Amino acid sequence: MESIKGKILKNKNLLTMLLTFILGFSGFYAAIYLKVQSMLKEAGGAAYEPKGGFGIYLFLLSIILVIVYFAVFIMVFRKNLKTIVQLATAAKSMAEGITSSEIDFSQSKELTEYGEYLKKIQEKSMEFYHSVKESVEMITYASSEMKQSSAEMSEISTRVTQSISQLAEGATQQAESTESGSVRINNIAEMIGCIAQDMTASEQLAEAAIGAMDSVRNSIRYQEEKMEENKEISGRVGEAVTDLMDKSKEIGKILQVIKGVAEQTNLLALNAAIEAARAGEHGKGFAVVSEEIRKLAEQSSESSKQITEIINDVQRGIENTVIQIEKVEVLSTEQESALNQTVQAIGDISNKVESIATKVKAVSGATESLTEDAKEAEDMIATIASISEETAAGTEEASASVEEQNSLIQLIADCSNELYSIAEGLKERLDRY
Repeated sequence: MESIKGKILKNKNLLTMLLTFILGFSGFYAAIYLKVQSMLKEAGGAAYEPKGGFGIYLFLLSIILVIVYFAVFIMVFRKNLKTIVQLATAAKSMAEGITSSEIDFSQSKELTEYGEYLKKIQEKSMEFYHSVKESVEMITYASSEMKQSSAEMSEISTRVTQSISQLAEGATQQAESTESGSVRINNIAEMIGCIAQDMTASEQLAEAAIGAMDSVRNSIRYQEEKMEENKEISGRVGEAVTDLMDKSKEIGKILQVIKGVAEQTNLLALNAAIEAARAGEHGKGFAVVSEEIRKLAEQSSESSKQITEIINDVQRGIENTVIQIEKVEVLSTEQESALNQTVQAIGDISNKVESIATKVKAVSGATESLTEDAKEAEDMIATIASISEETAAGTEEASASVEEQNSLIQLIADCSNELYSIAEGLKERLDRY
């Protein structure tokens, strides 16, 4: 088997092509790297430094390749110096942006082949260049859009912050209002409790008034019964007085008869005395009897007069009694009418009191229901107050989060501005290249 050294010596043209390609590509890549670094610096951004010292490695590799190339050139390929110089010139021109068509590769077969390779390298490089340019344009457009979006987001976020601040203020005011409302509802509940107690007392008083009205009604009924009895007794007394008046009139008539008899007896006694006086001694006894009869007649006449006067007094008393009884009957009638009116008024009052008692019971029941509703409202307001406090705390946290988000949005906007500036600078450099 041939050694590697023997293969290299037999394939001088292939080795020459390989070394030339490595040298040209390294020089071209180094030129591209240096130009990109230069454009980034001119655009205001930090130069891109690959990890692990890749630039230094590339530089050292290029130097080593150059040294190896010249060593091989000195030992083996001195006759190809002119071709290598032309290839180096072509690589340098490509690094500076000159197209491969400006260089003559027709002097030798090797140059023609290497020129084709360099053209392919240039085409790939130009494709890479256009790809980078398109990417830069996209970055420029994206950074511009991101810059505008960041500004809009910042404005929207500011509005959201203001809205959240207003919401937090409203939630705080709502919490204060609900707390004040809770205090008022509590006061109203206490007042309703006092009203309920008053309604209970009023209900008891109404029941007591109804009981008193029943007692008064019973008393009036008793008075009615007594008035009926009094009226009946007064009627009987009137009848008795009327009978007594009639009897007294009959007695008066009898007394008139007695008075007439006494006067006639007195007259007869007087006549008998006159006749006894005429008889003389024989008529003395008859004169004594006639005198006694005359005295009795006079006494009877006097007694009848006295009895008549007494009867007259009795009749006058009876007449006065009748008048008083009539007045009593009139008063009894008026009293009965007033009592009936009183009974009717008491009945109306009792009905009103019963109606009031019914309404008081209804109001008492409504007051109890209102007390329960007030308690439920107080509990609901307490719940609302708690929710309002939680909402206020949540809006404060949201406000803090939005402020932090505003800071992040501002940072993104700053980064977008910086990226936009770098992309614009890089685009200008690419346009120049």
